[in-house]
Amino acid sequence: MKTPKAKPIKIAIKLNNCADNPPCAICGQRTNPEIGPEFFLADSWALVCHPCAEKNAPELWALHHLKRTLAALSVALHAELAEPAATVIE
Repeated sequence: MKTPKAKPIKIAIKLNNCADNPPCAICGQRTNPEIGPEFFLADSWALVCHPCAEKNAPELWALHHLKRTLAALSVALHAELAEPAATVIE
């Protein structure tokens, strides 16, 4: 007799607007979410931690990680470019 396969866990990226730190809906660890795009179970507002999102939805996790990396790079480049401009203005 075959054992039934577990249903895949569906994860979605939704906009988080709550400064809360609930446990992950999958593993129970703290999620440490940020305000803005975060991982949730697709059919609810239950937060999912980044390691569980990476394990269960690697493509979605990669897109989210890329967005965060590009946002950090943008801030760093802006600060680097703004400093010389401030020197010229003085």
